[in-house]
Amino acid sequence: MASYALNAPPSVPLKYILLFGTGALIMRGAGCTINDLWDQNLDNAVGTWVIGPSRLSSVLPFLL
Repeated sequence: MASYALNAPPSVPLKYILLFGTGALIMRGAGCTINDLWDQNLDNAVGTWVIGPSRLSSVLPFLL
């Protein structure tokens, strides 16, 4: 609507949408990276969660 009110071509809003979307993807990647760097000591202290075949068969009925 703003491009219509300003008599701007329709490509102007598309440019801003692409610019905003690209910035959002970059910032999300940066946020995930900094979170991984800050939490690496915590991640080492927490054991991994592995579902073996016996555990999976006991949980599967509750998921269906």
